[in-house]
Amino acid sequence: LRRGIDGAAEARAAVRDWLPFALLLLIYENLRLYTGVIRTVPIDSTLAAVDQALFGAQPTIWIQQFANPLLTDLMTFAYGMYFPMPLSLLVVLYVLGRRAAFREMALAVVICIYTGFLLFLIFPAGPPRFYLKGLFQPPQMTGYFGLYERTENLLDAANQMIIYSSFPSLHVAFSTIAMIYAYRRDHWPRARRWLGPLFALLGVSLWISTVYLRHHWVPDIIAGGVLGVASVTLARRIFRKGTPITSRER
Repeated sequence: LRRGIDGAAEARAAVRDWLPFALLLLIYENLRLYTGVIRTVPIDSTLAAVDQALFGAQPTIWIQQFANPLLTDLMTFAYGMYFPMPLSLLVVLYVLGRRAAFREMALAVVICIYTGFLLFLIFPAGPPRFYLKGLFQPPQMTGYFGLYERTENLLDAANQMIIYSSFPSLHVAFSTIAMIYAYRRDHWPRARRWLGPLFALLGVSLWISTVYLRHHWVPDIIAGGVLGVASVTLARRIFRKGTPITSRER
């Protein structure tokens, strides 16, 4: 009987811990219905102007001089790590029983996503590959192993908000959160201290990929980084204020 009670309690705790992510998917699927209600005109022209003012050129066009099929596939892989990075850390923390660390990081991710969704409504923006279409050389990128071609259409089909969800870059925000927690030495045994450098490499590669693959403007990246740091900071404050010290690892 005791085992049954403990099992039921553990199941309830698991549902409580993971339910916010399921709700996020439902919200995201319906969010596109409200895009344009708050702001009807996308801010693509403003973002393009900021890039031009900062660099004297469009970074997504300038970086194409380094394009080659192998690098394109590598950048595609890096770009696709935006959610596996934080998710993998959350799963490992959960399996290791570091529930306090898991809940704090999960709270940071939830804050990040909800805030990002709200900003999408206020500042609708699309990727440079649409706004600057016709200016890229080569016009169409290709991958060495075909990874780029296989994933590009899949990502576009899965992202119903594609023309409104560039500012801020949640790819950058998620990877920033993952990098911060990967470096949290109090979360990881000494044997896993390699996580920080590994996630830093993945994160920086992902940031570069957002420009290389023509998905984001530089202001998107900056805003995404700020959002990631702000989400972690807020999650820490909320968690430490509302969780007794004796229960933080339960």
